[in-house]
This record gives sequence, C-alpha cells and structure tokens, in this order.
Amino acid sequence: MHLQPRYDAQEMLAVAEYNLQVPRFSPLVLLTLLVLLGVSAAVFVWQVRRWTAQPGWRALLDWSRERGFRLSRPQAPPREPFDRFEGARVITLLEAEQTRAMQLEVPPMAAPTPAAAGGPGAGAPPSA
Repeated sequence: MHLQPRYDAQEMLAVAEYNLQVPRFSPLVLLTLLVLLGVSAAVFVWQVRRWTAQPGWRALLDWSRERGFRLSRPQAPPREPFDRFEGARVITLLEAEQTRAMQLEVPPMAAPTPAAAGGPGAGAPPSA
C-alpha cells in the first residue's frame, strides 16, 4: 500500500498567487508610536530620578511602609517636650499608632563673646 502525501508544497507554491502590497504611510500610527515613545521616556526618567536622587529617603520610605509607619516631612515646630528648643523644627517624621520618631533640626547656639564670658577670650595672654 502506497500512501500519497496530502499535499505537495511545490505544487501549492506554484498555484498560489501572492498579493503583497507595501503598506501605506499612516500618520495615526506614527503619532501613536511617538506618543508611546514619549510616555516611555518620561516613565524611565521618573524611575531613574526616584531611585537615584535620594536613595536614603527612598529606603526609609520603603522601610516605613513595610512596618506600618507613615513617613512625612512636615517642616513644623516640634511637640512637647521638644518645643522648648528655640527655633527647632521637625524635618522628618515617622508615625505609627503609638510610636513617633522624628528628626529634629535645632539652629546652632551663638558663641559667647569674651566680654559676656567674663574673660579675655581664647588665646589671649593671661593678664598679670
């Protein structure tokens, strides 16, 4: 018993007619591709800046979210008992239900003048 193939590839190629046309230019397709390129570039730049501009802040934000804290930069005066520091302000605040941690910025104290300190000043020869 001799089986014949179901089809002959060369015979099919000889019979088939190819109707290939070069696609026409489409401004809509070009516009869509340009919009996608622009959006992709914007997202890339945003992600790169997000991860490289302030890596410490980003790591602290991730850590706080994993542990149920809220991280903020309130730039506000501190609450009691830190409100006693003159000119102090909260730079970074980590808050949970019963826990609060803050980074406090206090301006440097003015150095006392020699007259106020009651002496001739540093490096002055002792008076006899």
